[in-house]
Amino acid sequence: MPGDPDLLRPVTGFTPAIHGVEMPSPGPPGARHRYVLALAAGSKAAELWVDGVKLYSGYTGLAEYVYQRGPEIGVARYRSARGVGVFWSFRFEIGS
Repeated sequence: MPGDPDLLRPVTGFTPAIHGVEMPSPGPPGARHRYVLALAAGSKAAELWVDGVKLYSGYTGLAEYVYQRGPEIGVARYRSARGVGVFWSFRFEIGS
């Protein structure tokens, strides 16, 4: 609905329907943010940071439909009139 907050939903599974941890994005609808999904070396769970503030910890991803093609990032319309994503930086580090 217009005026409702934008939602963040780290996906945890696809069956029987797409589901995940759902939380409102901080700030007004349509605002730009800096998102960081960080998985520290040796950790089994990631943290989600939005504009430098930790919003969620303990995200373990999903085990359904795991492909060898690498990480995926996406944006979709979900219960809203808008689904927009502008990705200008993606950093994937392996090693110590």
